[in-house]
Amino acid sequence: MTTTLAPFVAAASRTTWNHVDDGLYVAQRDGDFFGYIDRNDDGSFVAFDRFSSPVGRYASLSAAKASLTTVVSDPVNRRRLRARERIPFVVATWAGLAALAVAVTAGVLFPGF
Repeated sequence: MTTTLAPFVAAASRTTWNHVDDGLYVAQRDGDFFGYIDRNDDGSFVAFDRFSSPVGRYASLSAAKASLTTVVSDPVNRRRLRARERIPFVVATWAGLAALAVAVTAGVLFPGF
């Protein structure tokens, strides 16, 4: 029996926008939360990334939307996103080392158990 595999073609990422409230626009990319834009009382728009960190203040909604699409490609932002994604692993490593230290200390203090 012969199986033919079709070549893998990556789908282009598509950002969709939802107007969820007066002055609030939420972005999704490939079904995941990507960021949001909030309109201020002065008419300006503030764009926020997926971590709710402000990206910038813009005079138009289209400029704010464009800013979010470039957030991921900017090297500074990519470094920041990778650092935030590593935080749980660093915390888990230190928690494991603390647990190991407690276990070793318990073994030294109470060797008969």
